[in-house]
Amino acid sequence: MKLFLFGILALMAIQSASMNVTLPPSSCANNTDILAVLNNLPACITESFLTTLATGMVYTSQQFTNSAIGFLTASPDPRWFCAPYTQVMALLESLYSIALMGVGFYYILQAPDVEGRVRAKMMLKDVFFMIVILTFSFYLFDMLLSLNQYISTSLITQSVASVFNANMSFASLIFALVIIGGLLFTAGITFFTLLIRYLLIPFLLLLFPISIFLYFMPFGKAWGGAFLKIIAIIVFMTAIDAVFIAGLASLFSSPDPNLLDSFVKSMAVMLGFGLVGLLNLALFAIAILSVVEPVLQTMGPLKWMALPMIYAAL
Repeated sequence: MKLFLFGILALMAIQSASMNVTLPPSSCANNTDILAVLNNLPACITESFLTTLATGMVYTSQQFTNSAIGFLTASPDPRWFCAPYTQVMALLESLYSIALMGVGFYYILQAPDVEGRVRAKMMLKDVFFMIVILTFSFYLFDMLLSLNQYISTSLITQSVASVFNANMSFASLIFALVIIGGLLFTAGITFFTLLIRYLLIPFLLLLFPISIFLYFMPFGKAWGGAFLKIIAIIVFMTAIDAVFIAGLASLFSSPDPNLLDSFVKSMAVMLGFGLVGLLNLALFAIAILSVVEPVLQTMGPLKWMALPMIYAAL
């Protein structure tokens, strides 16, 4: 619960990015001439619709940006998911009990063989370490989340978040819609990738003990290592984002002559924020490829035929 409360407090303190967009003034001035009003009615309706659309897109972009900054330092409390985690651990306890009996049976069969006894002792050692690590797996996962959150909150401070303020003024409504549409797209990518990472945390908590079990089993070492790599990538995704954002903030806070113009700086700020989403997409792709690798190893020579299709899908 402390982790969750810490994340909520950090989220409330950091959400300070703003987007101030000035749209061109309306050309449909108040006119008492009924004929002039009717003559300009189609253009005024179109302008009103586009202005309303642009205002809505600006508001949505700002909500995406603020929520994404909040998700950079937020994680669900693992203690909310103790019930399904206990069920997974009960299943694994029965499986490693069977593994212990299998190792003992293997040792009996291989007793006359020196190499067989050595292999049995190595397997017994792996099972012992697996049991010990599984016993503390919940606390290990909680520690990983806390470490990631500590890194994120240490780097994403109030001053860093305030750098991501966009101030833009447009003379053309059509051009404003094009630019705001791009800002909405980039902010949306960052928001949705961070939201997906947030939603995956409970699943990763349940996958963590399964990954440990597979890693210490001879038949599942490759799969266990792949799953552990996925968990590490997704859990520490926001820490990587925080490092990237801190670097961008230092650039935007510097007296760079190329970023002195307010419009150019605002575009650079929003583009840099969108790059966080692209970075997250790349991390998700790396995580997916981590699972694909064990599959390719089981395919043998056929993996070279499957590689082009996999990269095309990504």
